[in-house]
Amino acid sequence: MILENLNIEAFRGMTNVKLENLAPVNIVVGDNNCGKTSILEAAALLLRPFDPPQWVNVARQRNFDLSVVDGMWGLFPSTMPLIVEEGCIQSTPLQIGGSVGEEKRLLSARA
Repeated sequence: MILENLNIEAFRGMTNVKLENLAPVNIVVGDNNCGKTSILEAAALLLRPFDPPQWVNVARQRNFDLSVVDGMWGLFPSTMPLIVEEGCIQSTPLQIGGSVGEEKRLLSARA
């Protein structure tokens, strides 16, 4: 299963990122805190969207000192922090798309 294209519409702090014509091996380079790990995490979720341990690993990988719920919230783009006392706060929907061979995939979720 080779990911050929990756479109990150909204994931963590990333919006409108398009990576096309990916090869079986790709190198992602950049400054610290510019989104390299987020690209890898988005690709992992797109390739294995129905694997709950994959979601937990992505949520906890950088935020291992937080609960799983807080780590999951961090996957969704938002302009506001989560404050439980204020009730339900809507985030921007997480949206990742891509091509795996002939198959087009779209992963979309709302927190």
